[in-house]
Amino acid sequence: MPHKDNAGRDGIAAGVDESAAEPRFAPLTARALAWYRDRRCQDCVTGAKGVRRRYQGRPLTVAPATPRLIDRDDLVAALDRAAARKVTIISAPAGSGKTCLLRAWADRPGQPHRLAVMQVQRDQHDAQQFWLALLGAVRHASATAGRAEPQTATPGFNAPAMVDRVLSELADARGDITLVIDDLHELNSPEALSQLTRLLMNLPPQVHAVLTTRHDLRLLLHQLRLAGELAEIRAADLRFSERETRELLDALGIALSAAGAALLHQRTEGWAAGLRLAARICCCAPPCSTGSTASWPIC
Repeated sequence: MPHKDNAGRDGIAAGVDESAAEPRFAPLTARALAWYRDRRCQDCVTGAKGVRRRYQGRPLTVAPATPRLIDRDDLVAALDRAAARKVTIISAPAGSGKTCLLRAWADRPGQPHRLAVMQVQRDQHDAQQFWLALLGAVRHASATAGRAEPQTATPGFNAPAMVDRVLSELADARGDITLVIDDLHELNSPEALSQLTRLLMNLPPQVHAVLTTRHDLRLLLHQLRLAGELAEIRAADLRFSERETRELLDALGIALSAAGAALLHQRTEGWAAGLRLAARICCCAPPCSTGSTASWPIC
């Protein structure tokens, strides 16, 4: 299935043979998808290619969005409504378009909030490094980075005191701030997750938080849910509809029959990365000598 994990992505459509009586698709292996994502995909936060993010642990700004092939204004509007709640969680598997949605939302005209953006370091076990990065992002957004005393790692790290520091600086910031934490699934510190729950439950009135993750985390936010202050966007919300799949193919100049487009959508289940890779193959790879597109290589 395309929405589980890398190990379960075999069988995603890679090419369509329109010469056959019925459209036929070749399998796309999980290894090929991983290669494509790591070597060719552009990071939606920084614009850097690949997923080896060397900026980890430093404050970020959201890179300007490049012109999109199709507009998903309904999805951006859904995030805009969700972000009015205290906490918004975008939870979906890799390649679903979480970060791209964040980028489109952040770059929309009239964005009223300042964004304090951080991306969790891959396989982050160090709670202190996580909190130092978060504090740096808050200071960067509130324009106090040059005036505040620099924070460095110390042997006797006091997590509750650090949470108090972050809350205090958020409270002192002028105007609305949205705290954006991308790739939260990479945080493998139970202590840091516990303290993050405390932070989210005690955000100042003018502060909101948007979190992205590939799977649900042990964040005890049931009180926010009961109070109607927790919004969730999941894989089903991020999937391309069949209409959007056809619009994407049209925008790329890929001529595919209605049956072929419908089968492509069915096989990918509207999964953004699967559609993107299938479209890239159709755009970049010449057909083999037999004229069949079912064996097109990966670009």
